[in-house]
Amino acid sequence: MLLVTAGQDKLVKLWDVPTGSAKSQLSGAVQSVNSACFDWNTPNDNVLAASNDNAARVWTIQGGLNRLRHSLTGHISKVSHALFSFDNQRVVTASHDRTLKVWDLSKGYCIRTLFCFSSANSVALSYDNSMIASAHLDSHLRVWDMKNGEPIRDMDNLHSQQISSVTLAPDGRTYLTNSRDNTLKLVDNRTWEEVVTFKHDSYRSGVNFARACFSPDGQYIAAGSIDGLVFIWETTTGKLESILKKGHKTTVVATAWHPNGHQIASCDRNGVVVLWE
Repeated sequence: MLLVTAGQDKLVKLWDVPTGSAKSQLSGAVQSVNSACFDWNTPNDNVLAASNDNAARVWTIQGGLNRLRHSLTGHISKVSHALFSFDNQRVVTASHDRTLKVWDLSKGYCIRTLFCFSSANSVALSYDNSMIASAHLDSHLRVWDMKNGEPIRDMDNLHSQQISSVTLAPDGRTYLTNSRDNTLKLVDNRTWEEVVTFKHDSYRSGVNFARACFSPDGQYIAAGSIDGLVFIWETTTGKLESILKKGHKTTVVATAWHPNGHQIASCDRNGVVVLWE
């Protein structure tokens, strides 16, 4: 099992989870890398990363080749987040140039640009690839029709400060938002109503690009705090389940849950990655 990380050193790195050792690194970005993810194949064949150099890149890692496949250029400001579609045929990018772009991976071409009115921090897709949800600097959660780029919903009263990430639940029925207002929320993607709010007196989101995650069974969420703690809540009740301590000395910027459900990876602003069991 591999873990992928992105950093200010302009590199994307692949790590062996059982041993914690670095296996390889992917180069090509000329500025800081803001996000990285695998495709949806099993095992994963490609890695996607978004960078401050206004581009996203796709590397093929099948067979240990680590070959740059596409440089997706066209944004005029930093790319905050990039995500594969669930059929691995397209990529969606979110940028501070106030646009989202949809890319055809067979050719590496942009096939659609969505104008968002505010810098975009994060995107999430529906499992059938019909909808894009985007999280924005102006605190709005916007939802778009993937096929024609038309807006479906604009939620302007969900949070009081910018939304740093949006993530689809494993069952595909809700989106999780993480905000600088120090709350996280579940939104039903059929009724577009707020379902649960997650908060705690000690929880404070420390960066504009903080990313929360679901457990593989969807029963829990995990989010990092400015003081180096990782908070875990139950999704159905919003009850705080636990706080993971003594792993980080500075702001936790992202969390990811192992597919087996038994480990959580968290990373901080100092470039430290911690695996929790």
